[in-house]
Amino acid sequence: ANNTKRIEALRALFADKFPNQTLDEDMPSPPCDFNFGMFYKEFWYKAPFSGPCKDAVEGDDCYTMVHWGTSEGIYSHPEYYPGLSASSPASDFQELFYMQGKPECPFRPCRPGETEGDVGDASDPEAEEEGASK
Repeated sequence: ANNTKRIEALRALFADKFPNQTLDEDMPSPPCDFNFGMFYKEFWYKAPFSGPCKDAVEGDDCYTMVHWGTSEGIYSHPEYYPGLSASSPASDFQELFYMQGKPECPFRPCRPGETEGDVGDASDPEAEEEGASK
């Protein structure tokens, strides 16, 4: 109750000082375009270069998930695949599912030059190369 009185008193002072201002209640609400998943992804995504690699192959649960994502999911629910498009390779879908911690995809995809089972170090090798060349 006291806070309400204070706010009303401040609104009256503001209206006296700035009589031509539009009142809050007369203004439209701003659009809500907050993307919860994109904002908080750093807090719950796994590092894409960490853990052992294994490419999804036909018969794996991960392959089934990746195949559906690339053939149907990206078209019907593109919001499920932040940063991906219909032209993204299957390995990018596997990497996203791995980063999201999907139990069907417990391994990250292997990068060029890696063999199945290679363990990453949670750092981006491309970023390391760029840093070395500077």
